[in-house]
Amino acid sequence: MSSMTRKKTEERFMKETMESCDVLVALDTGGADVLRVQRDDPIFSAALDLLSGRNVLFIGPTGSGKSLRSLSLQISGNYPSLLAGTRWENIEVEIKSIEIDLITVLANLELNYDCVIENGTSSKIPANIAAFILLNGHLSKTEFMAEKKRNETALRNGLGKIIIRVLHVDDFDRTQHPSIQNSFMKFIENQRHTFHWNPKDPERYLNLQCVASSNSICGTSQGKYIAAKGVDLAVYNRFFVYHVEEQMYAEILKNEFAPQYHGFIEKLVNLSMNIKKEITEGSLTGVGEISLRQIRPIVEQHIHAGVPEIQAARKLLSAVSKISEENIRVEFLINSTFGKVQLRRFAF
Repeated sequence: MSSMTRKKTEERFMKETMESCDVLVALDTGGADVLRVQRDDPIFSAALDLLSGRNVLFIGPTGSGKSLRSLSLQISGNYPSLLAGTRWENIEVEIKSIEIDLITVLANLELNYDCVIENGTSSKIPANIAAFILLNGHLSKTEFMAEKKRNETALRNGLGKIIIRVLHVDDFDRTQHPSIQNSFMKFIENQRHTFHWNPKDPERYLNLQCVASSNSICGTSQGKYIAAKGVDLAVYNRFFVYHVEEQMYAEILKNEFAPQYHGFIEKLVNLSMNIKKEITEGSLTGVGEISLRQIRPIVEQHIHAGVPEIQAARKLLSAVSKISEENIRVEFLINSTFGKVQLRRFAF
């Protein structure tokens, strides 16, 4: 690509980024939920990191959309949108991934194999990461280097196909012991993989990358997330880390539901913001946290089940006892948002 062409591409990218800052891009997550993000969302930078052979870690509070971003990065069909406007927009991306649950791992060796007993004899079979490596790894270093060269050529020329193999770890900070995180790291740092517990399996060559999410920042767990162990600095430094900010609840939901419901959505989101402020100031602690995880079902029940607005909105505060002093604050928040409207009871 000539310097003039690159300059024009960069200028177009900057212009489109500025113009589309408020435009939401819809990304597939592989499930019912669709991730809608602005062009300045960290997922776009994270996509570039993956193509560059790096690892990605999303941090932030629960409900902020870390898991949805991790899932979207594993969908090959999202990359035309994720790479649009960059020099790599014409590259074909193929993602091969596996979900790794580190929460249930009690010992480091469980990352490699399962132990089975048949006719009184125990044996080890590949599991988790080992099974993925044996399935996808190259049998020779020559094959591995050839694929690596093809990837590098595609990145350099902005044209071709790249194959990326991803280990997806949700709640990376919730391992039973920090040593499990350390053992996991060897899989995303090595390009030559061997399994000494089964000498019959030849060594495999491949580069594994990781997309992970965490409620914790480096070295510490976040306050009320008691089960979170934190992430060691040495492990943390192996990732490009992105903090996921609070989602734009109103904008996202308005894209999902018809205009006649936008008024209710705005009021419900305003209520949720006021509740979050109360929680931050030490009130309404029993509510927990407010996110799209709680808000979206309320909108759906109002629309599809016909639950009246106020009755639906009260579900955000259902954890507060009606005989507690905090219930006075609940009534104030409801009335200040929706007005003093006579509640039409809804029979479930």
